[in-house]
Amino acid sequence: MASRKKYHKKFDKACKKLLKMGKMLFQSLIMKRSHKKTLLFIAGCQRSGTSIMSKIFKRDYHSRVYNEFSVLSDLDVHRIRLNPLPMVREQISRNKASLIVLKPLVESQNLSRLLKFFPRSRAIWLYRHYKDVAFSYITKFGLEKGLIDLQSIVENNPNNWRSEHTSSKTRELILDLFSSDLNYQDGTALFWYTRNILYFDANLDANNNIILCHYNDMVLNPGKILKHIYEFLEIKYPGDRIVCEVHPNSIGKGSHLLLTPEIEEICSGLYEKLNHASKHYWSEIIGDG
Repeated sequence: MASRKKYHKKFDKACKKLLKMGKMLFQSLIMKRSHKKTLLFIAGCQRSGTSIMSKIFKRDYHSRVYNEFSVLSDLDVHRIRLNPLPMVREQISRNKASLIVLKPLVESQNLSRLLKFFPRSRAIWLYRHYKDVAFSYITKFGLEKGLIDLQSIVENNPNNWRSEHTSSKTRELILDLFSSDLNYQDGTALFWYTRNILYFDANLDANNNIILCHYNDMVLNPGKILKHIYEFLEIKYPGDRIVCEVHPNSIGKGSHLLLTPEIEEICSGLYEKLNHASKHYWSEIIGDG
């Protein structure tokens, strides 16, 4: 069994390498430089399915995907905040691809500004159940990461992306709940709250250039979701081959986490508000299921 898994892992790695090489050859030898580029920003809280969404777009031969750490953020000391926007625009213009996808999650609070600066730009705000995010966050970054992230909001650090544009109401809420005995899952769930409340605080729900998308909907209905996203972008859908690696296996992985009643109520309230906004948009496309 172990040898079979090892074989499949090597096979998958080889397939991805071939796809990358094929795409590079297509863009360098066949594809003409596109002067009419479409930009797509992937925004939201970390561990909400944004990496899966990026991988989906990488399978499109006409795309260029920039992850969080890329040449577009190489001037930042942590290589994560976007370079000055005129420099980002210049770098993008050198690319042949007609679809440019950026995943600057730490700039989610600046999404409106990004959409205004770049013509023909759209955005997807991905969200996921707060317990699933908390579980994935702790698994990926460690137990204390959520508490460390909240500390920047408590300190009201103006130069930190975590506290940038955080409303006074949100900060007051965090100040009331933050303490030395706050447990790891509560802290991470609260950080989920601070990132996703930005969607409403910045009135992104009123912006027709932004789609709100639930992680569960994406992994359960990948073909329908991506086909509509391409329609939203006004470009041709490459076909369901780009969603062949999407699966729903991670849904509910954080359901066992126990939050304190007050934090559970706060997070569930925002989660239901996001669900209501998302279902209003997607119900006719994927059904009410």
